[in-house]
Amino acid sequence: MKKVIFCISAFMMFLTAGAQEKSVLRHASFETNRFIDNWEVSVGVGGQTFYRLHESQASGVDLNPDNNITFGFNAAIGKWVTPVFGGRVQYQGLSMSNYVLETGAENNWKYNYIHADAMINLTNWICGYKSDRFYNAVVLAGAGYGFSKKDGQEGWNNEFAATAGLQNRFRLCKSFDANLELKANLTKENFDNSNSGYRFGNLYDVTAGLTYKIPTKRDFDAMDRSQYTNKIAALEKDVENGNKTIAEDAEEISKLKNALNKEKKAKEAALEAERKAKAAYAPTTNQSLSIFFRLGESVISDKNQENLKFLAEAIKADKGSDKFVITGYADKETGTESFNEQLSKERAEAVYNYLLDLGVDKDRLKIDYKGDKEQPFSGKAYMNRVAVIKK
Repeated sequence: MKKVIFCISAFMMFLTAGAQEKSVLRHASFETNRFIDNWEVSVGVGGQTFYRLHESQASGVDLNPDNNITFGFNAAIGKWVTPVFGGRVQYQGLSMSNYVLETGAENNWKYNYIHADAMINLTNWICGYKSDRFYNAVVLAGAGYGFSKKDGQEGWNNEFAATAGLQNRFRLCKSFDANLELKANLTKENFDNSNSGYRFGNLYDVTAGLTYKIPTKRDFDAMDRSQYTNKIAALEKDVENGNKTIAEDAEEISKLKNALNKEKKAKEAALEAERKAKAAYAPTTNQSLSIFFRLGESVISDKNQENLKFLAEAIKADKGSDKFVITGYADKETGTESFNEQLSKERAEAVYNYLLDLGVDKDRLKIDYKGDKEQPFSGKAYMNRVAVIKK
């Protein structure tokens, strides 16, 4: 029995290795199906036999020399999570018969074994997913709980067990697969209820059956990556355009900054030149200032008003307490002595009043007038039509 199982398994694995089709999805990602999708139920019937494993292989004792094969039955419900990985719960059992060396008789007993198995579709894994492939090899491995009872025995013997096997699936149509399932079930201690003293036993079964795929959704859809790649490409293009716009804006900002700096420097240079020009011509508190008038007049001209503004700012900035004397004059070549004296007084008062209007403290100003008795400037007469401010 073991040799038959091995030969069938080797043939099916060879068939799987050479079963690659051209139109397959080898390493594609698949969309996640709903929980109610990809369910299936299966039933199978066939033959089964039980061997008790020797504690020492050197004994050479065959504990089932007649290779008793009895009828076996199984039923399962399972679900595929991906085209490669799935799981199922299977029931197998009914009755079993094996030979007992000590009694020299057959040992008849009943058993029920329920186990959960992981399923790996080797064909889809190795060759790529193809929904209408004729043959698929599915590896099974799992564990469960078994109940056994010998004829005439009271109560059930309960044992844990492990399962491994190969399910060969042949596509009949969209809804049904035929399957040939080969399994080995490792049981613990006295599962056959024979009290043989051996620690383990092996229950082998080969069954043929049908698998029905529940018609909610039977297949898997490859993930359409184009919508994501297109979105990624569009985003990358947007980023590229954004970077280009940022670079252009940065260049424009740099140009504007340079222009602004040039304009700022030009204005600063102009203001500095203006400041220097004003400083060159503006009177200070350490210098005397002469305000010239027209013949017979005491009106301050526009030009002299600007000079007095500079002087007023200088006086206000001066933190000292020195007085500034405003002395009026008239030229002696024109007018009478009394007229010139009055005119020189009016000229001094005009300067005095204008400085007061500009915010100069009156306590820092003093008026004096000389008429034509003194001529501050030698030369032409018009040079003495003046008011002189001195500290």
